[in-house]
Amino acid sequence: MPTSNHTHWPSGTTPILAENGIRFSVSESGFDTMTMKYYARTDTPIAYAKTNFDVGISVGTVLGVAYANMFFNGVSINQDGSNIYSFEAQAAGLLNASQPVKRTVSSKIQSYKTGLGTVPGTSNTGEIQGQYINLSCTFHQVTTSFPNTATRPENATPLGTLPSPPSNPFTSITTPIYNFPYGWIQDGLEVETINGAGATIYLVKQSMVYIYSVMPG
Repeated sequence: MPTSNHTHWPSGTTPILAENGIRFSVSESGFDTMTMKYYARTDTPIAYAKTNFDVGISVGTVLGVAYANMFFNGVSINQDGSNIYSFEAQAAGLLNASQPVKRTVSSKIQSYKTGLGTVPGTSNTGEIQGQYINLSCTFHQVTTSFPNTATRPENATPLGTLPSPPSNPFTSITTPIYNFPYGWIQDGLEVETINGAGATIYLVKQSMVYIYSVMPG
């Protein structure tokens, strides 16, 4: 295991953590990242980096169990002496046991023009041209659990709390089209993966959209 030495060059092949050699970046909607700088003596820096900081190795093997879900994904090498090298190792993953879910809500106006009916809230009848709310919600989460992909859109469990949808303005139209599925449905699921040694971390993006049960025909 690498040790920490803030004032001396390494005397052997064991990596020495530089003073203030760790930087963290905690993300609200993506992988957490960290960078560690080490010094070591070696005549074969490429092979040394592969042994100690290879892609997929858990940072927990270097810094302890608190970093078990962080995984090396790159390293930069600089020569600082005849056989002294600095290794700046990058890692990504999940710093906490489970990351809070980030929620983004989008509410947009959509236009329609079709069919005969009564304008909602009035006694006016005829061909309707108007607007309705297209409501969607996107969730981001980093987790060690792979999401369920074997489910129908209307049966998908949202990763977080969904906003209240607007009421349906199309209940009085004379030429309706009935949607199925309707209500809150999942219309997108994206999964990015870090395959680490001993564990796998997933960045999940789930898109939900609200569909009216009845629309103009």
